[in-house]
Amino acid sequence: MKKIFITLLIAVFVIPATWAIEPDSIRKNLADLDSLIHMVETNYAGFPIIMKKGFDKDYQTMKADVVKQTSDGKMDIQ
Repeated sequence: MKKIFITLLIAVFVIPATWAIEPDSIRKNLADLDSLIHMVETNYAGFPIIMKKGFDKDYQTMKADVVKQTSDGKMDIQ
């Protein structure tokens, strides 16, 4: 009976707690990435010129890919 109770406790409390760790870290990574993107797009003096020279589509594609990889948990922002 004691073994069943301990197994049930682990199943109810420990396993869901480990699942909750990943979404929080992904949320933090996405927030860090969003902040980094905003900082570069706002403060890098050459950014508007680079976009006007025809790199806008490539940049948007690359940015979307990095955001997707980060939200899927495949990329860790540190």
